Amino acid sequence: MRKWLLINACVIGLTISYFHSPLMAMPEKDLELELKIWTAEPREFPQLEREATRLIQLNSKSSFAHYLVGHLYIRMFAENPTNMSLLRKASEMGQQAIELNPEKDHGHIIISEILDSMGQPENALKVIDKSLNPSLNETWRTTFLRAKLLGNKLKHKEVIELLNKSMHMENAQWKVVVPYVIAHLQSELEGEILVSEIEKWYKRFPSDLFLLSLAINYSNRQEYLKAHKTYLRILTKNKYQPESLINDGMLLYKHLNQPNKASKKFKSALKNSKLNQKMESIVHVHLGFIEMDRLKFKNSRKNFRQAVKKAINKTEIVDYIVKNIQQKEKWNEFEKVVEILNEEFPGNSILYALLGEVQSAKLGKHKRAIESFNSAIVLEPSRSDYYNGLGLTYYRLKKYSAAIQYFRQAVAIDPQDATAQYNEACMLSLLGNTQESLSSLYKALLLNPSLAEKAKGDPDFNNIKTNKIFVELISGGKPEISH
Repeated sequence: MRKWLLINACVIGLTISYFHSPLMAMPEKDLELELKIWTAEPREFPQLEREATRLIQLNSKSSFAHYLVGHLYIRMFAENPTNMSLLRKASEMGQQAIELNPEKDHGHIIISEILDSMGQPENALKVIDKSLNPSLNETWRTTFLRAKLLGNKLKHKEVIELLNKSMHMENAQWKVVVPYVIAHLQSELEGEILVSEIEKWYKRFPSDLFLLSLAINYSNRQEYLKAHKTYLRILTKNKYQPESLINDGMLLYKHLNQPNKASKKFKSALKNSKLNQKMESIVHVHLGFIEMDRLKFKNSRKNFRQAVKKAINKTEIVDYIVKNIQQKEKWNEFEKVVEILNEEFPGNSILYALLGEVQSAKLGKHKRAIESFNSAIVLEPSRSDYYNGLGLTYYRLKKYSAAIQYFRQAVAIDPQDATAQYNEACMLSLLGNTQESLSSLYKALLLNPSLAEKAKGDPDFNNIKTNKIFVELISGGKPEISH
């Protein structure tokens, strides 16, 4: 069974150029608003609601204006499906649109979408079925919606024909339809056949989104040069096309060893007035990594700071930055960057814990690590791994009595934490408490038997490595141990 999927055409949201059919019966501003309502991000919904409602105030008899508001409510419901009042409002808009102009598709589209949202695709199809409603005008919307509703029932060729028909119709919003075309092609085809089909569609409907999908396809197949050349096809027509600039920049510095060209593309993207906040954040992230590789750490940190400031999802961006710096193993720089991230994104306990681990395990700055772990614990005292990290810091300072207290706190918080239980066993062995060490090790191995392999060569157990029970434990046995 085929499934409809909105394609993830690149690491950021797509903003493509598109072409209307030659006939323009409606004001261009109204069509632009329609496109925004179909494609906008949730954070844009309040402003769009004001704009669409204003159209109704200006012309209370406009079925199109009622359709715009109704469709927006359906999109808002998709983001918040517990708010049934949004469907009720959408239904009111749809009914009013039908009463105002029953021959137009405006109200019928809304009612059909509502029924689909309620899990009634068969009834949704009936609403826009011209054989059941002969006076209803067939439009790109009704044809497109039929393709969506029938996507899992019709043959591939039939779905494609509906989508093709929709895009040929008056005032067709290509930017709405093209993602579904690509999604369907990708669900049915692969390799060179997929590439060939996308190229054919591009020739008929020269939308940048087709080329962007081609470039992503090449990149996923590690054909980076082909992907780069495809982005250049877009940039030749529109040198400030943001997705192409950003994706091509990533290819150039990550896979084609051309960081200077990548940097120019990223900086060019920042000059683009159409660059949205999310894109700007991503550009600064990658400029930060390029500068880091050049050992220009001050510039790198400035970009990371900007990336977090601009980020809509700060957690996602911070996580991406941290993971990539860890992979680069630039630990001194890691410490400084995380301190900046903490300034821009305060209250993140994970950042403090990561900083503490790097300060202790990689940089030997144990006192600073203790401060970092304590900050993490203040922010989130119920995390056993933070106490475990603090215990490891004291362990590295050879302060075993202090270390064991934190491992025990970790076990008290989460009795299923095998790592903390194992570390407690290590400390007890080092402190000469053989029986207690064996008991803790036994509990750790019950939780995670794979730790037996680690225990075999762990010098912390040198005091008990010849002990009969220890040997039996690490060999997979289950000896009787007094508690």
